[in-house]
Amino acid sequence: MNPQKVDIDTFNERVLDSTIPCIVKFSSEGCHFCQSLKPAYGKLAREYDTKFKFFIVDVNEDPQLSEMFAESGVPTFYIFDDEGSHEIPDPKEPDPQTWFSEKYLAGRIKKYLKNRG
Repeated sequence: MNPQKVDIDTFNERVLDSTIPCIVKFSSEGCHFCQSLKPAYGKLAREYDTKFKFFIVDVNEDPQLSEMFAESGVPTFYIFDDEGSHEIPDPKEPDPQTWFSEKYLAGRIKKYLKNRG
């Protein structure tokens, strides 16, 4: 399943109240990294669709969520689960086209799943 958009009105119900972990990409239409990441994020959403729900927040359309979770800019990724929110840290060596590479995000997802046992 492809990532779905959420906003301040649907965030609690679809993300925070979810019974399975959610990965949320905070992005902007004007961010070239965010746009370049679309194919990789979609691929990860299809690959891990039984383990996570994948969502996108457009920070320009939803400044309230942006202020809470993407203060340092976009793209920003969080995993939300029953224990709270977990920001996926910026890579030590960012990809020059996408900032977060598909390989890096997949590695962070695998690490999360391993730690959850």
